[in-house]
Amino acid sequence: MKRDFHREAECFVLVIMTHGTHGAIYGVDGKTIPIEEIKRQINGENFPAMADKPKVLLIQACRGGRFMKITCRYKNNPSYAEQ
Repeated sequence: MKRDFHREAECFVLVIMTHGTHGAIYGVDGKTIPIEEIKRQINGENFPAMADKPKVLLIQACRGGRFMKITCRYKNNPSYAEQ
């Protein structure tokens, strides 16, 4: 039996953690998705089960073209150096 949990919910929370650019985020396919499009998808017209209910959209994404090099060192990794 399928239940429509959205109608029973009192609010909607969406958390997205990814890379991005100004006004958009990157999907798993590497294509950009405008943040405005995400907001349109969860509005009352496109998501009627959540009309007139609070919606929280949290996006953690970089918005620039500069990338940091991250190095992970583990004790079992040959590049690990004890200090």
